[in-house]
Amino acid sequence: IKKWLNDLKDGELSGVKAAAFDTRVKIWISGNAAKKISKALANKGANIIAEPKGFYVKDNEGPLLEGELENAKAWARAMKPKLK
Repeated sequence: IKKWLNDLKDGELSGVKAAAFDTRVKIWISGNAAKKISKALANKGANIIAEPKGFYVKDNEGPLLEGELENAKAWARAMKPKLK
């Protein structure tokens, strides 16, 4: 994703509605890729329609932890009115 974002021209995402998420593990130190992705999308011209969101997975490969699928669905549903 980082390479793809870096390869985009400035303004290339103008008019595009976007939102960013990441998956993460529950450890005492964790990154926030969603926030960085959201910022990069906005810098390329995208209209960010939702706060960046992280969803927790078990270990490094997943699956999603219990309740996270429902969290993801709710996050996505909240964006629906903004897509019109």
